[in-house]
Amino acid sequence: MNLMRLLYISIPLLILFSCSETEEDKPKEWQSKKVGEVTEIETIYEDGEFENPMHFKLLKELDLCGPEEPECPRCATCSPGFFRFFDIRKEGSMENLFAVQVKALTILKNEENANPTREVRVYIRENGRLVESNRLKGYIMEQITSASGIDDLMVRFFRVVDDEDTFFNCLFQWSEKDKKYKYVSVERIEGKNWGGDVKESLKKETSQQVYNELKAEGFIEGILQ
Repeated sequence: MNLMRLLYISIPLLILFSCSETEEDKPKEWQSKKVGEVTEIETIYEDGEFENPMHFKLLKELDLCGPEEPECPRCATCSPGFFRFFDIRKEGSMENLFAVQVKALTILKNEENANPTREVRVYIRENGRLVESNRLKGYIMEQITSASGIDDLMVRFFRVVDDEDTFFNCLFQWSEKDKKYKYVSVERIEGKNWGGDVKESLKKETSQQVYNELKAEGFIEGILQ
């Protein structure tokens, strides 16, 4: 079924809008979080230095950025003006598993073109080397504490569907077996003047359709279902 047709069926059934510590020692508020607890995320990119020196160290290891280049003002420098780090694991060092979100319209080192949207990349250390597990052309809205010890992520995607700006809030959960995030469901769909949570009776079909189209258009890479 075409996604737009599915949205037209689903919309009436949606719930409408109402108008430097050590890496091993997590903060106490982080340690005390309960399963299912939601942390809402708002990212503002600002120039300066990272509060945690580990973030700069990880960027240099990944070789995503470099010093300022006068010929390329949009090229990424290793600063919070372009990158936001997410500690997604309850225990253990962040340097072995983390997510980093890249600012939209950023040109990364050794890449010719800028991604028009924000982008989330998840890295895990294997055999001493950082390996990319997932890449999502969206941005993190929520971290949700999971019984697995690795946070679930709510990622927001923007697409133009039949000439209308449409947003999809999708839930991802970590697969310890595969060392990747897997797509679970679309939880919320929004347009310019409408939107809300997807009704449970429609979630399976709608989630599958959204997954198929995000996958086909390259919005999600390295994602399991």
